[in-house]
Amino acid sequence: MVFRNVLDAELQKRDEDGELVRGHSRTGLQNRNQVLAEGQGIRWRCGRHSCKLLRMGKLVRDLIPDIISASGRVPSTRILDAEEYRNALFNKLFEEGRELRDAADDDKAEELADVYEVVRALATDLGITMTKLDEVASEKRGSRGGFGGRVWLD
Repeated sequence: MVFRNVLDAELQKRDEDGELVRGHSRTGLQNRNQVLAEGQGIRWRCGRHSCKLLRMGKLVRDLIPDIISASGRVPSTRILDAEEYRNALFNKLFEEGRELRDAADDDKAEELADVYEVVRALATDLGITMTKLDEVASEKRGSRGGFGGRVWLD
């Protein structure tokens, strides 16, 4: 499991650096609710008998903070600088691709729309119009083909 690997890597790093204190028999923590590991948008918070995975820090659609506020919660947001934004878009593309792969057949169109929206945002950020992107894709399809033939190169 990816989350477990992140946790293991973080624990190993902290052990090597000597930063992780020994305490709790299972987690090595001294205080309840202490953060055990953090990274790649993931935070593990451990209590007395268990650890809880908290997801944090991700690029969201523009209206999501308003939707969260309308539900009575208070979102914590910030505007990314140009470099952070581009990196977040690349990460979002992978995230949405995984969600598309794992989605039920009935949900594929919605997930593919999410991938498309990220591609549109990336194109805009890179200064590429959708018309230009379509032209380049058409040229590549003409000279190298598409993927409809299901050809796998060993």
